Amino acid sequence: MTNTINVILTAAITFNGAIVEKDETIELPEKSAKALIAEGSAKEGTPSEAKNGTLEPSNVKGEQEEGDGIKTSPEDEKELIRKALDAKYVSRIAELKEHAKEADVQFAHDATKVIIIDAVIEAGKAEAVLAK
Repeated sequence: MTNTINVILTAAITFNGAIVEKDETIELPEKSAKALIAEGSAKEGTPSEAKNGTLEPSNVKGEQEEGDGIKTSPEDEKELIRKALDAKYVSRIAELKEHAKEADVQFAHDATKVIIIDAVIEAGKAEAVLAK
């Protein structure tokens, strides 16, 4: 059984194919939550502390307007995912490779961390890799 943590987002992220806005609360696997907390994109909290309570993400695509009026593009989403993966696998490239392979992501055997992260994002497997 995977431990989970409720976090309050301090920046928008992508979760289950949806953009989750700043100040929303979301329940994540412990490793993913800690990675977002470490990079400063979230803080540990409870649903009652967030502006809208517990989030049930929808399948939102394209540009989204956050609560403060800033629009988030698909490129911004990719950058948020890239930062989360980079933060989670700091100095742990072998583990990133293993998790990416388990998620059926294809990359060269001598690929760098940046190339592996890009391959994970392009394959649409970021959530699977972040959940490990």
